[in-house]
Amino acid sequence: MAVRASRLRPAPPAIPAFTRAAAVLPQGTEDRPLTADVAAAAELLPVLARL
Repeated sequence: MAVRASRLRPAPPAIPAFTRAAAVLPQGTEDRPLTADVAAAAELLPVLARL
């Protein structure tokens, strides 16, 4: 959810974890079921923990 919210800002944050997550998660910010996004984010947790 943080990646989706950050995409609404004029410039995305220059944070490695955001950059990595944004590359994997869907680009859209439209309303939709977030089940797939949450599953993708859960798979990213071990990667983000190492950053």
